[in-house]
Amino acid sequence: MNTNQQKLDSKDQELIEKVLNFSLSLNNESICFNNIVYKLELDLTLLEKSLNETLDSEQLEQIAKEIQELDEEIKKWKDIYESIDWYNISNEERNAKYADFPWRKRYPHHDLGDYIGMLKIRKSKKEKISKNNGNIEFPLLGSFFSDERKIYLYLENIKKSSCRWINSKAILTEPLITTFIHEMFHAWNYFACGKKDRTVKEIDEAMVEIATLYFLKQISQVHNEFEPILKWAERSVENKQELSGSIASYGYGYYLYSLIGGQEEIHALEILAAYACKSGDIQNSNLVKRVKAMLCPCYPFEKEREAFDLIYQIIFSGVKIRKKSQEQQVIDALQKMGGYAKLQDLYKVIDTSTWRAQDPKASIRRTLQSSKECYMIRPGLWALEEYRNEIEKQIIQGNI
Repeated sequence: MNTNQQKLDSKDQELIEKVLNFSLSLNNESICFNNIVYKLELDLTLLEKSLNETLDSEQLEQIAKEIQELDEEIKKWKDIYESIDWYNISNEERNAKYADFPWRKRYPHHDLGDYIGMLKIRKSKKEKISKNNGNIEFPLLGSFFSDERKIYLYLENIKKSSCRWINSKAILTEPLITTFIHEMFHAWNYFACGKKDRTVKEIDEAMVEIATLYFLKQISQVHNEFEPILKWAERSVENKQELSGSIASYGYGYYLYSLIGGQEEIHALEILAAYACKSGDIQNSNLVKRVKAMLCPCYPFEKEREAFDLIYQIIFSGVKIRKKSQEQQVIDALQKMGGYAKLQDLYKVIDTSTWRAQDPKASIRRTLQSSKECYMIRPGLWALEEYRNEIEKQIIQGNI
């Protein structure tokens, strides 16, 4: 690879070499950037470059709706926060109260004050877009230009995104290596697909982000110096879920990555393995339009799974993932609510519109009673078997 790596310190140069030499095994496929690196040029430039886009009127209406929903969410949790005397309860009681909060599953290390602050930040970002008439500007850390066969890393932007400084000097390692891997996957997809450019940016960026995180996860098991880079990359991609416009699609890559290690891992890895060869052949079908509408301008926290099923169908044309069973929907709802929940709460959160049941509430009760994965703590309160030990401890402590 032709490069001006003299702008990097020796440690970062060594890490880049390890990235290029690492072989990632993926569903019986092997990905090694050294197989394409001779076709590319790496340009480490001080140029600052940004992604600019403008939302249309329909997307702006969606932003306005989300601002209103965020305002209501902030008020709800603020009222709850102010009603609890946090200073006069034990840590056990505090943790027990947090366990009941539905957002705890997604943000296990955040307390209620942190979560309210997160909502306020998200709201302010949406309001800024609204005030700017839908104009969005986001600094880019890197780019791959297929016509030039060149990868650009924008060092000024990378420096600003650095989370570590030593002697007033920004440490570039985490964002630099993450961005390098991200752009190398863009290049890999280009060559794997027969030198075709991506056809759907929103899907492409989500797929490249999960590929980047998965690559870092695997290489960190061989070279432990990549562990802090992985942690930085995970936070960075997850934070992109708070953005709007097509840039929000980057954040969907974190949802895909979160499936690794779970029940849907096989499907996520199937998509990841197959996407490179199909990235330039995806047509602008109705399915694609539906996915694009989900991924921007606002991140689809409530439609993550639906978007996943659609992407699977797009990549494996004509193949459909079987719809979730009623039992699986109940199990998923209990997991999202911390492993246990009141019946009344389950009635509210489970979407029974496709169940074709005359009495959806009765169907939920029958599903709970017949499932080996669920058990009744007491009338009106149900839990998952996998959480039994943890829940019993909380019962003994009087928290449930």
